[in-house]
Amino acid sequence: GPHSYYRDSVIRGPGAQERLNRHGEQMGQAYKRRNERSIRALGNFEYRVEPNTNQGTGGYFAPPLWLNQLFATANRPGRVLSDLIRARFPLPRGVSSVSLPIIGTGAVVGSQVDDAGVLSQDITDSAGVSPVVTLDGFVDVALQLLEQSPATAAVDWAVFTDLSEASDAQLETQLIVGTGTGINSQQLIGVATGVSGVNSITFPATTITGAVLYPYLGQAIAQIGDNRLKPPECWLMRTARWAWIKTSEDTATMPFDMGIPFFLGNTADTPDPIGGIANFPVFLDDAIPTNLGAGGTQDLIVCLRPSDLILFESEPQTMVTREPGSGTLSARILMHSYAAAITDRRPAGVSVVSGAGMAKVTGF
Repeated sequence: GPHSYYRDSVIRGPGAQERLNRHGEQMGQAYKRRNERSIRALGNFEYRVEPNTNQGTGGYFAPPLWLNQLFATANRPGRVLSDLIRARFPLPRGVSSVSLPIIGTGAVVGSQVDDAGVLSQDITDSAGVSPVVTLDGFVDVALQLLEQSPATAAVDWAVFTDLSEASDAQLETQLIVGTGTGINSQQLIGVATGVSGVNSITFPATTITGAVLYPYLGQAIAQIGDNRLKPPECWLMRTARWAWIKTSEDTATMPFDMGIPFFLGNTADTPDPIGGIANFPVFLDDAIPTNLGAGGTQDLIVCLRPSDLILFESEPQTMVTREPGSGTLSARILMHSYAAAITDRRPAGVSVVSGAGMAKVTGF
């Protein structure tokens, strides 16, 4: 005919919409007639073999069941320290950093003798700071997958869930080993690697056994008590490190098992301890990396008071846009959120056990 389908679709000149509507009706009728002819062409048929579940001999009548709603996301560490921090607040809009005053030298109070002078001491203060970091990511998805997959396939749900878990894993990692150094940093200030003034305990590589490590763990507890003047609240370590400690042998070749059951009355949103060391609960946190130390082959153990930390999180924002992938007929699914954490509020409440003796342990 004298008119172009694509021209009418793009330019929308006089009579274009009427022609497009008529074309759609005609094509719909043509498809219907074609399908009817295909059905009639099938006619009656019979199998020359005994039908069974093999494809080609009846198996196509027993299709597989896809449990799309029970999809599995990628393997990632979960929220442990993030959820142990009690002081969690929504991050307000319109800020690039979070700061709070910290009193270093405090006031003194004592007993007064009659008519004697009252004790006095000037306070000194500093600032605890955190940058507001952006946690973001995106996934490009074929538009056909979004449009043609059934509603129960939940492609968008799977992608958003995976992005959410990736964001939580990144937050957890930065809280522990973030490389931030100030308000202009692109990462949080990690309690184990970025906070100045934490208690540092070095486990040497002379004899690497659980029994030899144990006194160094005692040092971690003691230094928090001496410097923070309050006891620690918990341990953080990798699953493999905990397994190594639990199965190490003492001098009598007996398992160095330090299993102490704990029930802290946690809610469903709070992680549960796996056991205890020196009467303090142990939480397994596989966000602790294994590429630390001089040779990049070490992990670490953290003893700390999560109640000394403050965490700010914004609600995650999501967006779907077609523009970046218009040339390939794809859609971009994005997610981003903002976070800040005051991890240097009380550095004396953190002890980090590291050193050459903390070489990475794996399955054994």
